[in-house]
Amino acid sequence: MNSFSTRNFSCASFLLFALGDAALVSTVADGPPVYTFEGARCHELSKQFFADGSVTVGDARALLECSRLIRQTAMAARNSPGHMWIRGDAT
Repeated sequence: MNSFSTRNFSCASFLLFALGDAALVSTVADGPPVYTFEGARCHELSKQFFADGSVTVGDARALLECSRLIRQTAMAARNSPGHMWIRGDAT
């Protein structure tokens, strides 16, 4: 399993956009949220995201929808007793 965790909201939104819903495994919100993704390309894509010149996104509306979904997982984690959101099929 190739997992990658980030506290950066924008990076998490980009990874969700690039890899799809199945890549986001969990969000822990005991303090600043930590988003965990699964996939072989996570490290490569995060490096591209933070690189000089960064990346170009062709569908801004889809990226905004991913940002909304990332925010929802953080809210769900904050509202759960264990401060954790886990993708339904990942348990």
